[in-house]
Amino acid sequence: MKAGLDIGNSRSKLGLYFDDGTIETKEIERSPEAILKSVNKYAIEELIVSSVSGDLVDDVMLMKALRHFVFLTHHTPLPIVLKYETPETLGRDRMALAVGAWSINKKRSSSWLILDAGTCITMDVLNGEGEFLGGAISPGIAMRLKAMHTFTANLPFVNLKDWEDPIGRNTEEALIRGAAQGAVCEIEGYIERLKSELEDLNVILTGGDATFISKKINSKIFLQPDLLHVGLREILKYNAE
Repeated sequence: MKAGLDIGNSRSKLGLYFDDGTIETKEIERSPEAILKSVNKYAIEELIVSSVSGDLVDDVMLMKALRHFVFLTHHTPLPIVLKYETPETLGRDRMALAVGAWSINKKRSSSWLILDAGTCITMDVLNGEGEFLGGAISPGIAMRLKAMHTFTANLPFVNLKDWEDPIGRNTEEALIRGAAQGAVCEIEGYIERLKSELEDLNVILTGGDATFISKKINSKIFLQPDLLHVGLREILKYNAE
């Protein structure tokens, strides 16, 4: 079995990569012991790890247990070119998402805007030559809601809820409209700005809040919940070859 592990800021998701191209994801505990347990449970022989924290991964243990192991860094060979000025600071998830977009890009001359709506919202550009140019990072919806509660005296903490009326009729609704609709407008504004500079721009959306945002956004987008694991699978394959 081939697999990828995404250790993010909030959770860790294991992706199982089947020979027919399907991907099955499972949330696992954030510890070296839990990772090894999953390797044994699912008979994983090849694994790639994208992690925000190296402390959660025991490289030596995994190299002994696996036939092929890749710990993703900016030194890892990729099928795209990183034009980022500080690749050592580039999030591993952003690398994998870009590779995922490139691997499903059948029209190589087109550019991609890759939107990841998670803890943070990342908006990255991959051009038609397979060059990662960079992009923008801003707070995710939950982070915006938490920040307004944390850095004010009286605003409550509220959880995201859907709505129809764009006007918040009370403080809870106003916070949700401001955080969520603000994020949607920000994304749409970035899309329109890039469309004026890049021809034949495709937009792909992923991340924990992707489904919610996809229902609110007016721009034409391609929703791909497993984009990160599509990218990790491609990087694992690329390094095996």
